[in-house]
Amino acid sequence: METGVVVEAGGRAELAAVVGSMAGLVDELAGVVAFPPPAPDGPSRLPGSDADPLQEFSSVCLDGLGLVARLEALTAALKVRLVAAYAESTDAMEGPPASAYEASAQEMSKVAGLHWKSGAPVTGSRKR
Repeated sequence: METGVVVEAGGRAELAAVVGSMAGLVDELAGVVAFPPPAPDGPSRLPGSDADPLQEFSSVCLDGLGLVARLEALTAALKVRLVAAYAESTDAMEGPPASAYEASAQEMSKVAGLHWKSGAPVTGSRKR
C-alpha cells in the first residue's frame, strides 16, 4: 500500500516547525502580557510625562488579542495536520479493507481513536 505525503515527506519535521512557530508566539504573548517591562534604572515613566496608562493598556490588549488569533490559527492548522497524519498512518498500518464492512469498521476505529484522545464523546449524542 502506498503511504501518503504526510508519512513520507518529513511530516514530523513539518509538525515540529508548526509547534516551533507556536512556541515563538507564546513567548511573544508572554512579553506583551508582562507590559510594561520593568525599567532597569527605576520607574518606567517619568513623572509628568504625557503617557496615558489606559491607552497603553488598551493597546497591549489589542496586541495580545492579535497574537491569540494567530495562535488559534496555528492551532487549527496543527490539528488538521495531525488528523491527516493520523489517518494516513493508520491507513498504512491497516492495509486495504477486504470488504465494505471492514472499510466501515476501519473508519469508525479511526474516528473513535480521534475522539478518545481529544476527550470528545464518541457517540456524538447531545445532552438535553
